[in-house]
Parts: sequence; structure tokens; C-alpha cells
Amino acid sequence: MAENKGVAARLLEGRERSDDGIFSRASKAGRIQLFWDILKGRFGRLVLVNLILVLFFAPLIAVIVLRTITVGGQIIGGPYAGGLGVGAGAIPDVTGTLQYMLLGTDLFFFALLIPGFFIAGIGLSGGAYLIRNLIRTEGVFSLKDFGRGIVRNFWATTEAVLLFSAVLFAARYLGNYVEYSVVMGTSAAGWLIFSEVVGYLLVGLMALVSLWMIAIGTSYKQNPWTLFRSAVVLTFRYFPLTVLFAALSLWPVFIIIFVSGLFFTIFLAAEVFIGLSYSLLVWMDFTQWVFDRSVSPDCVLAVAEEDEKAEDAKEKPAATGEDLRRIIVSYGKSDLISRPIQPVDADMVSLCMLPENFSREDLRRLDESRKELRREVNAYEAAHKSEKRYAEYNKLFEDRDRALQGKGKGKRLAPPAPRRR
Repeated sequence: MAENKGVAARLLEGRERSDDGIFSRASKAGRIQLFWDILKGRFGRLVLVNLILVLFFAPLIAVIVLRTITVGGQIIGGPYAGGLGVGAGAIPDVTGTLQYMLLGTDLFFFALLIPGFFIAGIGLSGGAYLIRNLIRTEGVFSLKDFGRGIVRNFWATTEAVLLFSAVLFAARYLGNYVEYSVVMGTSAAGWLIFSEVVGYLLVGLMALVSLWMIAIGTSYKQNPWTLFRSAVVLTFRYFPLTVLFAALSLWPVFIIIFVSGLFFTIFLAAEVFIGLSYSLLVWMDFTQWVFDRSVSPDCVLAVAEEDEKAEDAKEKPAATGEDLRRIIVSYGKSDLISRPIQPVDADMVSLCMLPENFSREDLRRLDESRKELRREVNAYEAAHKSEKRYAEYNKLFEDRDRALQGKGKGKRLAPPAPRRR
């Protein structure tokens, strides 16, 4: 019945990571409520995780800072003044000089971003796994999960960040080349600008796919090609929600680009202390909701049934001793409970078996063995019938029988016959 399953279930079902001791189930609380509960109740732990992640992101941040300083220095110190000054020769044409310098600079620094993303991916593999477990267990925190996540999800996360960094490098190089060519007056400027726009759109799309690859690789075992294909399918299957929650999770990272002065300092400090953990918490919470609803709907139903049973248990008062006695009496007296039954063991008298050709003597021995067995059973019953469990059970029905005999006008009512169970 694979055709009746959703696309997410067909891609991921049966590949769950079940070796991590984390139970797979949907959250009883709503996703937004669960997010706030974890953010408020585990804020200090999230700060700790964020500081660890910052250590892994340090090389990537260093490359970005060095690139910004280098480009700023080239703009300030470049030969754009036309050679004005005593003893300086005039530069006849500086058209395209800045674009050419940016082309070489970005070629170097965006290539350095690839190993920077690789190191950051190591931290993401541990952080995403820890945050996922924090969501699944509804707040149970274990810092050891960070190390476990690196061991178990290293390759999936590395694949995601390396693909994204490679696409980013290619798009940036293409963008710089287009800007240089347009400034130099190429005849195919329109097509080049179109290709630049397409390149940056691919960067945005690859960012969404990479986020899904991290989420899928954290919860499911898949080979590299299947992981990439699953991420692409889920990106387009849940495209509006993917864009929305990617924006909600990554806005602390990108807002630093658009602020300056005091606000830059404030947002930078927030990013260092909680920004990365917040981003992972939002994204993993959303993706786990998709997995619970689309891949493992049974756990959602199980949680709903648990909640319903809990509500019923609250509404119904606990049964009293009198209620239990009434229930027992209503079911009728059982021979298997009302009298002791001798257990079967090797010391009991065994029945004499008739041969294929038997005589009267064989029949006599069989009858004697049956009588002997009956005597043993009766003796066992007489020896144990005064035990508490039998006495209390039989007393319930004696009270009922006396009540029945007291009813009726001159006519004794016979109690119902015992039912064998």
C-alpha cells in the first residue's frame, strides 16, 4: 500500500535511528508551547551548547571578518584618485579595477569558507542531535549527546555544509565575474546578469536543502544520494513552511548584516550566547513536527490515546472495595476460583492406560486408578478450602444466596448456577 502513503513516509519510513535510546514519539504539548518550555526551562543549557558551537564556528567567522577587512582596505587604498598628488603619474583608466580585485579576493576567501563550513559542520552534527533529543524527550538534557551526535551524524551534516559551501563559492565567483564583465562593457550583459540571479537563487535553495539534510540525517539513516534526494523532495513538498521556519530560525544570523553601532554589538552578543542554539531549536522543532505527522503518525495517535485515557481516569473515581465485590458477584460464581484445585505434578497418581487389546482386568485397574485420583483431589480440596482467598470469595456468594432466599412470597428462589470459566 505504498501508493497510499505520503511522500515523506515513503522516503524515510523504516530508516529511523533506533540505536540511540531516545524514544520516538510525538509531543503531548503543542510545538509552540514545547519550544517556549525548552527555551525558558533550559535556557542556561542552551547557552552552554551555543558557546560550544561558537568554538566550531570560530574559523568560519574568522574568514568572514578577514574578508571584510581586506575588501575594506582595497576600497580605501585602491588607485581610484586618478594619480593626483606631487610626483604621481596619472593613471589613464581604472575601469573594472575594483571588480577585478574583488574577483581575486573572493576567489581566495570563499574558497577558505569551504574548510570553515566543514569545521562548523562538525559542531552542527553534535548540536543538532542534542537539540533533537531535547525536543523528543521534552526537556531532558544530556551534554553527552553532543559527542554522540558528532559520531553518528558527522557524514550527513558534513555532506550538507560542503554542498552548500561549494554552491556558494561557485555563485559568488560567477557573480564577481559578471560584475567585472558588465563594467568592461561585454555584449552579453543581459544573459550574464540573469545567470548571476539564478546563481544566488540556487544558493538560497541549497540553504533550504542543506537544512533539511541536517534534520533528516539526525533522525534517519540514509546514504549520501538518498539523503540529498529526500531533502530536495521535502523542501518542495513543504516549501512555504520550509521558507517560513528557515526565516524564523536564521533571522538572528542575518540581522547582524543590516545593523550597525550599538545594535550590532547587542545582536552580536546575543548570537554568541544563544543565537545558534535558538536557530537549531526552531528548525529541529519544525522538522520533528513534520516527521511525527507525516512519517510516524502512529505515535501521534498513541499520544492522543494516552491523553484520552488520562482524562477518563481523572473523570472516573477509583473503584472501592464494595464496587469490586459487586463486579465479582455480577459475573457469577466460578468453580475454578471457589474451590482449591490440586496442581498437576509428578507425585500424583497417574491413570492406567488401556492397551490396544485390553481385557476386563485392564478395565478394573483403570477404574481403581480413577478412584484413587479422585480421592487425592478431594483430600487436597478439604485440606485447603479454609484458606482466606477461597473463604472470602465463597462468602460473597453466600451473602447473595441468603438475600435471594429471603425474597419472594412463600417461594424459595434458586440461585443462578455457577458458570465455569
